[in-house]
Amino acid sequence: MHGRRLPATLAWLGALQARRPWLILAVGLLSLLPALGGIFAGGGLGFRAEFAELLPDNKPSVIEMRRVSQRLPGSTTLTVVAEIQGGQNPQALERFVDALVPRLLALGPDQVGAVDHGVQHARAFFEAHKLLFADLADIEQVHREVTERYDHEIARASGTLLDESDAPPPLSAEAIERRMRRGEAGPQDGPRYPDGYYMNPEGSRIAALIRTPVSGKAKKAAFKAQVEAIVRDLDPTSFDPRMTVAYTGAFLTSDEEYQAIVGDLMHVGGWGVAGVLLSVFLFFLRVRTLLALGVTTVVSLLWTFGLTRLTIGYLNSSTGFLVSIIAGNGINYGIMYMARYL
Repeated sequence: MHGRRLPATLAWLGALQARRPWLILAVGLLSLLPALGGIFAGGGLGFRAEFAELLPDNKPSVIEMRRVSQRLPGSTTLTVVAEIQGGQNPQALERFVDALVPRLLALGPDQVGAVDHGVQHARAFFEAHKLLFADLADIEQVHREVTERYDHEIARASGTLLDESDAPPPLSAEAIERRMRRGEAGPQDGPRYPDGYYMNPEGSRIAALIRTPVSGKAKKAAFKAQVEAIVRDLDPTSFDPRMTVAYTGAFLTSDEEYQAIVGDLMHVGGWGVAGVLLSVFLFFLRVRTLLALGVTTVVSLLWTFGLTRLTIGYLNSSTGFLVSIIAGNGINYGIMYMARYL
């Protein structure tokens, strides 16, 4: 019974399209309302360019990575670069950074996790703990000498020392420290930043790296505006009339990369659909055929991505190319149907 009913249904649908083509077109266009609503619901169909989005969700390593990432929020870097145009003034650059860092930290940990403006803290730590990084052979040698001297003193204090002439050389903390320091770098291997700041050797440029957990286009724009306001309030020209300030870092370049990827996807999708429709037109050489297949292709694409927005919520670097793929594969039925009709 079902086998006889299906051809009749198709025949009725074909006859309806022939008698009422504008009704079918109106129904198809009206169906775009829920599709468009699905696409733009909750801010629109998003896009995530992260490489992690291409990993399988059911792998234990991926599950663990995402669990850890929820507890350790990521951060990005906004770099503030001050430069003396056409000259050098390292003292003014250092004063500017010293005045800038406290104001940035005052924004709070929700916006500024840390401000890295030099190697001062790292250098102070290693200076205070430099003996912990001594050569292993030197540590083992000192351990043997201390042990031998300790055993000698114990034997002498307890009266069991047999031969005083065989005593190991005396040790002192100063002598041990001098020995452990002998492997330290000389002046030719000196620090890259002599004054501790991230400054070029010419003393004309300095940088401060702001680690921030801020994410999202609107929040990032607001945060950058806050940093720019702080710099304006400091008035870099008050430190040196030639001083200018610029901004760089992954905080800015990530947005540029994101926009470049989205632009590429839009170009690929647009040119892909245009290429498919152009091939259809060159085959049939009829404008009405192009319009009919073009409308059905657009309707199907909007419905596809509307459902994607409601079920998954976003596209990634792989699924972003589905515009041209779906159009190229989905139009096959329409081409065969149109060829049969004509």
